[in-house]
This record gives sequence, structure tokens and C-alpha cells, in this order.
Amino acid sequence: MPAIVRKYFANGSEHVDIWPEDRLKAYQAEALRRILMHAYERNGFYREKFQAAGVVPARLNLPDDLARIPLTTKDEIRGKPWLLLSVPRQAVSQIHVSTGTTGGEEIYIPHTWEDLHVNNMSPAMRLLIPVGESDVVINALPHEMSSSGLAFHRTFQKSYGAMVVPMGKGGYYSTPERTLRASVDLGATVLITTPSYAVLLAEVAQRMDIDLGALPLRFMWLTGEGCSPALRDRIEKLWGHPAYFYYGSLEAGPIGIECSARNGYHMAGGHVHVEVVDPTTGEAVAPGEIGEVVVSWSNEIGHLDRGP
Repeated sequence: MPAIVRKYFANGSEHVDIWPEDRLKAYQAEALRRILMHAYERNGFYREKFQAAGVVPARLNLPDDLARIPLTTKDEIRGKPWLLLSVPRQAVSQIHVSTGTTGGEEIYIPHTWEDLHVNNMSPAMRLLIPVGESDVVINALPHEMSSSGLAFHRTFQKSYGAMVVPMGKGGYYSTPERTLRASVDLGATVLITTPSYAVLLAEVAQRMDIDLGALPLRFMWLTGEGCSPALRDRIEKLWGHPAYFYYGSLEAGPIGIECSARNGYHMAGGHVHVEVVDPTTGEAVAPGEIGEVVVSWSNEIGHLDRGP
């Protein structure tokens, strides 16, 4: 476990989900400073960006001075697998690839072994992710290329001790029929998938004469795609179980998680710092104002980003 996590999470069970603002701010300030110094000293791409903006990481008052750090955009990193790397290349043990979303060209996110198995989700969000040893989690997310399936698999097992069934999101072997049969046979208590696949599974369940409402599901998580309230309502009626939103990305991991109140996201403050900024000036907007979501995050060993 990283030293900074040991410092702030002494007994391993403190709820970062509900930390008072001053404690969370102190933790984020120390974590951000360490990451900024690491990136500045070991990565030419970041160092040039900082120098061009007149930023010296050691002199920043964090997190208040985050607006002074230049943004990193997807256009800068598309098709450049080693641009963000801040450790020796031989330290990389896994690379996730996205399609680049609207840009088309691939985005590569490398991880060290420590990123995946030591640092990732060390500050466990035990209230926002109410999963435990008694749960059977059906993980119906893609496990190829994207980080989603593997990332949730590790998190549920390592941080929460749950039993995870890696069903994937369709394919030659991981068919909807097999996902549904496993859910019934194993007594699934949690399902995580995309909104569109949740609808497809419900349609297939109807053909298989499976009563989804009879499953012991405590709730479903919908992630990976946009989902309107109307679509969520439809999915809940099809499944007969509550559905919550989980907002994250390949580049930043968990960003916002919805609780059972379903009245907006709780920011994953133990992992990211979220701002809403004016896209023209880069300055934070006032509460209630419309702006662009900017996420500052890092792999403790790997790389840092502050980007929309």
C-alpha cells in the first residue's frame, strides 16, 4: 500500500466517501503534489507543458491552484502509446486501449503491476460501493481492450472480497443466454453492465422464460454509456430491480457513483478531483453554473492527467 494511503487510511476501513472537506482536501493536496513532482521530473511531455504555463509543482497551493495546470486533451494522446509514461517501459504490465470515442484513433493507457494490484482502489469506497463477501457479482462488461471489465473484476474481488463472474458483454462464448443462465444458477446479487446490454439481456430472458424479478439482485449498476432517466426507468421495469449509475472512464477510472437515493453522483474524492470549468478560461465556475467537467487523476506510479 502506498505510504500516503497508509497515512490517511490507517486502519483500512475509514470511509473516504464521507470524509469532512478539510481532511479530503489535505489528502488530495498531498497526493496531487507527489504526482505532479513525479510527472515533472520523469516525463518530458508534462515538463514542457508545465514550463510553458510557468508552473512549478513544488510552489502550487493544491488543490486550489489546479486551474494553473494546463489541460491534457484526448487529441494530444491519441495514437501515442508512450506519451504519458513516467516510468521505465519495462515496468508496464498491462495496456488498455480505447477507440478514442469521437476522435477515432486509439488511446493507450499503460499500467504498472503496482497500479493494478497495489495502488488501484486502495482507498476503498465502502459506502458508495456496497459490495461484500456475500455477493455474487455478474460482470457483464467487455474484458477485451477496454479497462472496464478487468478493472471492476479486480476491484470487487480485491477491495471488497466479492465473488465475481466474468461474463463479458456478448461474443462467441459469452452469449446473453449464458450470462442469464449463470445469473440464475449462481444466485446473482449484483449486476454491472451497460444500459443497452441490460435491455438486450431482458429481451433474451423473456424468450428463455426467465423471471428476472425472481433473481436475488440487490441492485444493478449501469455504466459505459449514456443513459436517460426514461431508459433507466424502462430497465428497472424490465428487470424488477433498482438500477444505479456508475460514471467513469478509461483514462480516469471511477469519477462519480450514484447511491440508493438516486439524486445525482457522489464524486470519488479518494481517487479523482473533479472540477466544472469554463472551457474558454479554464477557471472553475460557480456552483450551479454550466461548464465542462475536468478530472484530475493519476496512477500512483504511472502517469497524471488533468483533462476534460
